[in-house]
Amino acid sequence: MTTTSNSGCLIAIEGVRRRAPVVVLSDVAARQVFPAGGAIGRSVIFERRQVVGELDQPPVTMTVIGVADTNAM
Repeated sequence: MTTTSNSGCLIAIEGVRRRAPVVVLSDVAARQVFPAGGAIGRSVIFERRQVVGELDQPPVTMTVIGVADTNAM
């Protein structure tokens, strides 16, 4: 089963079921991280800030599966 993101690409629900690390970026974030365009299908690394009392979390590499149009909100 697939669904269509705001960018028009198909998102495979199976990837979500497998808990594959994926992310949908805002159009603003996508332009900042990938100024030349083409964010969908590329990888981003998220580093989580440690909160007092939490164990250190390793960085997570996620695949961009969509770009949200923030002007439509």
